[in-house]
Amino acid sequence: MFEISVHPETHVIKRFTLTLCNHFTVIDKDMSVPICIDGTIIIDGPDTTECETFMVNLYNNGMLIKLSDEEPKFYYKSGNIIFAISDNGKLTEVYIINLAKTDVNHAKKELYLGIEP
Repeated sequence: MFEISVHPETHVIKRFTLTLCNHFTVIDKDMSVPICIDGTIIIDGPDTTECETFMVNLYNNGMLIKLSDEEPKFYYKSGNIIFAISDNGKLTEVYIINLAKTDVNHAKKELYLGIEP
């Protein structure tokens, strides 16, 4: 599960928070970033949505959250967030890029805390 906080009037993304994840992989290499359109991302849709897939890949420099098995066709970047969208407008992946080593280590610690012993 993740939360996206947006400005109440402009709907521009203010914060992205990964809150819960039971399926993740830690990959000891840098993440490849797709070519994308850079700009401001505005969220104007439902408050919640279900996704058929929820898998996090944590890399040395970022995170890829896979939300769908559909093939992404378009990539839109705002700051350190990239949204991957399918042909039919479905959000398929979210990239969190340019994470510092301390951020990656914090994410690892939080992900591993969610594992039941």
